[in-house]
Amino acid sequence: FRDHCVPKQKSFPTWNDLAHQQVWFNDLKLAHESGLSLIIMSSVHSFVLCKIIPESRKSFKSCEDEDNHLRQLQNAKSFIDANDWVELALTPMDARRIIGEGKLAMIFSVESSNMFDSKDWKVEFQKYWDAGARTLQIVHQFDNELAGAAMHKKPLEVAQYLRNWMKYDKFQGFDYEEVEYKTEFGIRSVQRNKKGLTKKGEEFINHMIDLGMPLDFAHMSFKTQKDVLKITAARNYPFYISHGHFRDAQKGGLGKFEKSTPIEMLQEMKKVDGIFGVRTIASPTHLVDRNIQNNCDGSSLSFAHVLKFGQDLGVNIALGSDFNGFIPQTKPRFSDTDKDYCKGQKVGRTGTSFDTSGLGRVDQLADLMKDLANLGTDTNGIENSAEKFIQIWERSYVHRKQE
Repeated sequence: FRDHCVPKQKSFPTWNDLAHQQVWFNDLKLAHESGLSLIIMSSVHSFVLCKIIPESRKSFKSCEDEDNHLRQLQNAKSFIDANDWVELALTPMDARRIIGEGKLAMIFSVESSNMFDSKDWKVEFQKYWDAGARTLQIVHQFDNELAGAAMHKKPLEVAQYLRNWMKYDKFQGFDYEEVEYKTEFGIRSVQRNKKGLTKKGEEFINHMIDLGMPLDFAHMSFKTQKDVLKITAARNYPFYISHGHFRDAQKGGLGKFEKSTPIEMLQEMKKVDGIFGVRTIASPTHLVDRNIQNNCDGSSLSFAHVLKFGQDLGVNIALGSDFNGFIPQTKPRFSDTDKDYCKGQKVGRTGTSFDTSGLGRVDQLADLMKDLANLGTDTNGIENSAEKFIQIWERSYVHRKQE
């Protein structure tokens, strides 16, 4: 594909090529050889996007969540079976052994808005479990029968109306409230979903705990997170966030969305020694580290300030790349065509394509780490993040009551 569509001298895809695959298998192998030892692979599906895509563009027949999640998980398993350098981890013991053997440990997850709606959730869940999923997000962009979703961008509010109309024949959006959120950088107004965990969701969370599954708080509304915390606190159970944003460190849109994580929840995470997957997104940030300039918002400079914010709070940090979403990644600090792109850089180039392409591929995570180290950022926590996640899984696993 690259040889025929893109000049060989051009790095592809780049940080803002939103509609292109960013985890080709060769690139994933290069990422592993460069230090990546554990990855959470989410099957992701959108009923709304599936419905509006022309039939001629689909290689599958159904737009239902279950069909598409199982299709993705089965194909991911086929990929693993065909490559001896990667292995599926079904237990924390598996993950330790796989990494110890020099392989990439892959953990399957599921991310969707319509999971377990209007059906026997135990039957559907068992199919995901049998396919190898060992963690998942109980909610994605829209509310479902388990819980309320964290509110995000305006188009997604409209999309929830579309989903409810097309799938459930009802015209319903979010029920939310406006709340003031105070940071050291000012006061913001945040739209917060009033819906939390349902009785069905409470039953499901307890089922996950009984299976010793790592609990992912990503995409939960604040009310949902608080409701789940009542269950986990009573059972001394840890949790993590696979991909998210530190609300206080973010400027603009991300700092105003409920999807970003407030300090209150980060402090709850610290209590259980959880881990936060920081999104490698191109977004403006506040000046947190006075020793690092930030004259290239959305680049590794911004990411360095986000990391410093989490480190100062004492939060365990991992990379939450969220590759292949409709989102830009870390943008470059340099350009081969525009000398004024981010002029006045105090730290030079890494010497790789990352300098001008930004974070476009999974193998460039190593280049991002190199650039952060050159900037003077402490990357020890990220380099130890696989071990931290396995520890969370081990502490979850001791709670299992059933298989």
